[in-house]
Amino acid sequence: MRIAYLSSSPIPSRYANSVHVMKMCQALAAQGHEVNLHARPGDADASGDDVFARYGVERSFQIHLSPRPAIRAFGSLVYASNVRRRIRAGTPPDLFYARNLYSLAAVAGMGIPMVYEAHTLPANAGQRLVENRLFRHPDFRCLVVISDALRRDYLAAVRTLDPKRVIVAHDGADLPGPHRVNEPVIEWPSRPGALQVGYVGHLYPGKGMEMVAQMPERLPDVDFHVVGGTEEDLTAWRARVTAPNLTFHGFVSHARLASYYHRCHVLLAPLQRRVTLQKGKGDIARWTSPLKLFEYMAHGRAIIISDLPVLEEVIEAGVTGLVAPSADPEAWARQIARLRDNRALGARLGASAREALEQHYTWNTRAARVLDAARGIAA
Repeated sequence: MRIAYLSSSPIPSRYANSVHVMKMCQALAAQGHEVNLHARPGDADASGDDVFARYGVERSFQIHLSPRPAIRAFGSLVYASNVRRRIRAGTPPDLFYARNLYSLAAVAGMGIPMVYEAHTLPANAGQRLVENRLFRHPDFRCLVVISDALRRDYLAAVRTLDPKRVIVAHDGADLPGPHRVNEPVIEWPSRPGALQVGYVGHLYPGKGMEMVAQMPERLPDVDFHVVGGTEEDLTAWRARVTAPNLTFHGFVSHARLASYYHRCHVLLAPLQRRVTLQKGKGDIARWTSPLKLFEYMAHGRAIIISDLPVLEEVIEAGVTGLVAPSADPEAWARQIARLRDNRALGARLGASAREALEQHYTWNTRAARVLDAARGIAA
């Protein structure tokens, strides 16, 4: 089957949505399909990089980049038109799989089945109108959402949406291969015997750096590591937190993250009750399915999450991780100290988390489940 994956993500970029897109295209291709990814040009300074190597994915699909002019309100429509023109110029696909609403709307009417994946409810009335038209289109097969909370909210917001056409597919991760002793050496300040605790991801408000920043002084015998962040955010946080047992490693390409995960005993997902996107926009706390959570699981490390219901859809307290109140730093310090003092507990939690990931949350499992659901839904 020929699949056209419609995205508005810049490729390459530092954002998690581009990782999701690249991993899903690899997973769809692994099911034996011909996949063509339509996306926007990404980082200018990365134009000479091997894009596939940067994301740690196989060169198993094609990438087609279309420009999106920086025109407020109309840039997205021009981009969608560019994608439509490129698709019409080539061999028609057998399926449209879209994370970009306007691109999908632009190709609707070609008589080709459509799957739409959403990570939030629509942000405005215009997006709601376009979505509702797509949901009623005869070629629409199913809506893929990243959490059960988002499924419930869509069904409440769109009364005409058939529940059988809404598929919950949490994000995923690849199972890492064995760590090799000859992997590139990274700078990793640490003290012999100290518990190594990591946070991986962006530093936007609500992502969790607010909580991580309060831990080093409470636990001076533990080494903390933060991987990720823009230069602007890193500058701000380095000025605010100067504890000697906290290291900011900065941005690391996705393909190199395994070495950082490997050096941690405990990994943190301290999301807050409000989680913004880049530039402080929106609030995704109710629906989020953070990629880092599944990568933590894949690496078999002990995990501590905030008590957000959407995170507890994936992590079972005391079985695959520990839970702490999102705004209670003393509770977070106690959970970290618990794992510091009981390394065997951390090992058991990490092993259980990896087993759950392997059974339910790999990218290949996700891709196969979504395609099976789309095939099983009649037009």
